[in-house]
Amino acid sequence: MIVSLDKGTYYSLDRVGADIWNLIEQESSVGKIVAAIAQQFTGDSELIESSIKTLIAQLQAEELISPVGANLGEDNFTGVSIESKVIKEEFVPPVLQKYSDMQELLMLDPIHEVDEAEGWPQKKEESVI
Repeated sequence: MIVSLDKGTYYSLDRVGADIWNLIEQESSVGKIVAAIAQQFTGDSELIESSIKTLIAQLQAEELISPVGANLGEDNFTGVSIESKVIKEEFVPPVLQKYSDMQELLMLDPIHEVDEAEGWPQKKEESVI
């Protein structure tokens, strides 16, 4: 589950998407992500690569991730190792599910009451009459 407190939306990823998310958390490059997923799953390599790039573009469009230096750029797919004993599963393109049914509730969170000059959390001053 991925929650955007700024927008009040949350997301879920399927199994392949979760594996990709874990690699993104490790600041793996797109090439390393593609290589790792291709080693873990069977399927058309072009479909795997394009699906991963599509998911990464969706995550960036939703402002859930942002590039870190050149880490999300292309590379030569080296340095990725996955145990060879793993039985490969059929690759299914990852799907990002977006939910906004709790948006109003999530937007009520006091984290949205931030004063950029003072930061959060700040105790609100009570007015005395």
